[in-house]
Formats: sequence, structure tokens, C-alpha cells
Amino acid sequence: MKFLVSIFFAAAVLAVLPNVSAAQSRDYFTPDEVEMIRNAQDIDLRIKVLVQTVDRRLTVLKLDPGVPVKVTKDSDKWGPMPEGTRLQLFNDIIHILQKAIDDIDDTSAHAGTAMARTPEMQSKKDKVDPPFHRALREILAAAERFKNVLSAEAARTQDKAEQRAISNSVDLCDQIIEAIGKLPEAQAPVKPR
Repeated sequence: MKFLVSIFFAAAVLAVLPNVSAAQSRDYFTPDEVEMIRNAQDIDLRIKVLVQTVDRRLTVLKLDPGVPVKVTKDSDKWGPMPEGTRLQLFNDIIHILQKAIDDIDDTSAHAGTAMARTPEMQSKKDKVDPPFHRALREILAAAERFKNVLSAEAARTQDKAEQRAISNSVDLCDQIIEAIGKLPEAQAPVKPR
């Protein structure tokens, strides 16, 4: 009896092991992108990096991100372009947009809409146009741009999994546009006199 239980247990473990390795997800950032994000501590710089990572995936997907992505010029900083299937790249975009939302929420929760930099670190530009406000405008403009590109691609693709991933990304873009559109901080900065 003990022998049969041991064999059953061993068979169950062997049956599960391939599924465990298949379930492990790939990282949605390249190692160089992770380093860029780590170095971008201010929220406005972090959002610019996250927007650029989405632009890179759109470029790999052969979708026009609406801004030029300097593949060769930035390769020293950014490393090679991300790789993966179309579905993986669309899923990467979901994760990156969610990270941008989380970073904005985290900054807002911990610092309100006040400047993230200490008064000693603030430049004249920061006092007139705080980094948090710049981040809001950056992610708002990017979300509007991404929504247009992704919506057009959703209408073209026939793959149901890709359509779901694109739809999730468009939903995140809508959330960003709706939430930030209501905030006065998202408006253009006042010009100094």
C-alpha cells in the first residue's frame, strides 16, 4: 500500500511540474528597462520611462506609436528591443500601464499632489510646474495616444486572446483619461511672469 501511495505521489508531482514551469510568467520589462526605471526616481521621469517602454513594444508590434522611437540611438541606454509573441507584447503593455497607474497613485497617496522633491532639490521649473503635474500630463497624453493605436489594432486583429489583451489596455487608457481629466493638476502649467 505504501508503495502505491509513493508511486501515485511521484506521478502527481511529475504531472504538475511541466505546468508549474509553463505558468511562470516572463518579465514584462527587459533588464535594461528595469535599470532605467530604477534610475528614474522622480515621478515625472519614471512616467516618461514607462511611456517609452510602451512605445518600444508598439514599435516591435509594427504599430505606429505616434512618436519616433530611436531604436539605434538609444540602444546603449535602453538595450535591445523587447522580444515576445504579439500576445506577450500586448500583455506587457497592460502590465506597464498598470505600473504607471500604481506609481501615480502611490505618489499621490504619499505626497498628495505636492512636489516629490525636497525644497532644496526643487528647481525654478519645479516650483512653477511640479513633477507630479508633469507626470499627470505625460501619462494623460500617452494614454490618449495609446488608446487610438490600440483601438485601431483591436479592430484589425482576429485573435481572441489578443483582442482581450488589447481591450484591457484600452480600458486602462480610458481609466487614466477619465481620472486625470477630472484633476486640475493635469492642466497646463501657469507661465511665470
